Amino acid sequence: MLLTSRTADGTGVHFHNPSGTTATTRVAELPLPDFERFFAGRGVSLPTSV
Repeated sequence: MLLTSRTADGTGVHFHNPSGTTATTRVAELPLPDFERFFAGRGVSLPTSV
């Protein structure tokens, strides 16, 4: 799963999940308080260009 951006109002985040079984589970939005509850403090930063 890849966190792609914040919501327009800044209260949540957007995810891309290529293994989702439906369109709704492949592109999802989660409020920040819920995200913070499950975030383990680990991540990978990917460069946008080489």
